[in-house]
Amino acid sequence: MDETRIRCPEFSAINSWWITEKIDGTNIRIIFERENANQPATNKPLDIRGRTDNATLPEHIKEIFKSHTFDAGRWDSLMQMGMGKMIIYGEACGSKIQNGGLYETKDKKRRFLVFDIWIDGWWLEWPTILRICNNLNLETVPLLPYFTIKEALAAVKRNERSLVGEIEHAFEGVVATSNPLMLFRDGRPIKWKLKCRDFY
Repeated sequence: MDETRIRCPEFSAINSWWITEKIDGTNIRIIFERENANQPATNKPLDIRGRTDNATLPEHIKEIFKSHTFDAGRWDSLMQMGMGKMIIYGEACGSKIQNGGLYETKDKKRRFLVFDIWIDGWWLEWPTILRICNNLNLETVPLLPYFTIKEALAAVKRNERSLVGEIEHAFEGVVATSNPLMLFRDGRPIKWKLKCRDFY
């Protein structure tokens, strides 16, 4: 792998990044949308989907959300800010999910870890994602103590330990999002990924 090659010119123009652990799981979206401003959150069930609308989720992944307590009152508090549609993006991980054995806990608990939130056309900054997830009793992917491309590259080459699960193993890699958040011309957040396997 050519470490000096920058795939997108935008990356070189950004000095600071939010660096999070890349999780080897199943991509999940939690979607909430209401038809009008007066519709309370409690009258609209959450819509749990995979990466695409046609993706079929197995029962053991659906169980993650059946056992999770989504406090309707907390959703209502978000609705009071005038929110119409929210999509929460995350990874389901744990037993029987992708390379799930690496992320297992002693009680075999499966988890949903948030990495992005979109609200009414706006992608949220990482501190706001953390605040909303805390309010909704949701976990996020681990935030790592690195802020530059050089630091992230060094961490991946060191095969650092994953912060998810109780089995000691190297993390899959990192995901970096620009800080402050900036977008490509097509509206996607500027971000990049590095995997440990790219170097070995």
